[in-house]
Amino acid sequence: MHWKISGPLFQELYKTPDDSVSQNLVVQKAQLFVSRANAVYSGLQSYQYNINTQISDNIDQVNKLGDTIQDLNLQIMKVEAGGIETAMTLRDARDQALDELSSLVDISYNETADGIVKVSIEGTEFIDESRCYHIEKKTDKLTGFITPYWGYLSDVNKGKYVNVFDFGSRDISTENKNDMGELKALVLARGDHIANYTDIVGLDQDTYNDSTGMSVMLRAEAQLDQMIHGIVTALNDVLLSECDCGRYDQESYERCCYNAGCDAGGRLDRNVKCEHQNSGCRQLCNRIRQAASAAGAVLQNRNRAVHKGDLHLSAGR
Repeated sequence: MHWKISGPLFQELYKTPDDSVSQNLVVQKAQLFVSRANAVYSGLQSYQYNINTQISDNIDQVNKLGDTIQDLNLQIMKVEAGGIETAMTLRDARDQALDELSSLVDISYNETADGIVKVSIEGTEFIDESRCYHIEKKTDKLTGFITPYWGYLSDVNKGKYVNVFDFGSRDISTENKNDMGELKALVLARGDHIANYTDIVGLDQDTYNDSTGMSVMLRAEAQLDQMIHGIVTALNDVLLSECDCGRYDQESYERCCYNAGCDAGGRLDRNVKCEHQNSGCRQLCNRIRQAASAAGAVLQNRNRAVHKGDLHLSAGR
């Protein structure tokens, strides 16, 4: 996707590229845009972590309800063992626990002849005659995101996990009757990573729908980052174009930077002066140097943030 930057500020810069007022206004507006965009992106990421906390709490609640149902099973079986008394109060409490559990996860259950209710979550056994199989939490080392998995079916020592939810085999929809339960909705909404524009660029529609497109948070982050990536790239093109050295390309850009006393990374040697006599070219070379330095700083922060799992923002080039 290509972005075209226009408007009075940029038109003035095109007309008078050596005018420091026009240059500074463009840079100030660009900095304000990036600052506000970072705030929005940071808000999205914070909301992702809020969802992650809710996921952890929901897993705890599911396990707690499972233990309650299992305990009630044993009490009901004991009371009704002689076939004379019916444990109505206990059965009402168990029904309430089953209702609460069904709001959190997709369950199916059946009652045995001796009064035991066996429960499955997403088709996998959760409560049987003797115990409740707790859902465990796998925490991603980079993001801290929690994925619910079945501990009793997994081999953690070998790195083999059986996740509670399978998002890959079938589309999640009401039509397929597999979109039930708050916990599943939260895991799907949060996504499994922090997205950027690379989660959109180069993907065909089917691949996008089966990955980024499944999660509302991943979609929002990727689309915002894609927009910012395009706009910042276009801003850089404005700041790095139409120098007296010639129309912008990588070679002339490096030549401008070299002549202005810095390399393509924006590192400045103040003892070297621009060899061009035209003041507009000198000033634009300085602006190129500043833009290169700023872009390099943003890219450096972005790469550092990726490794930490923190906020990042594309810097265009």
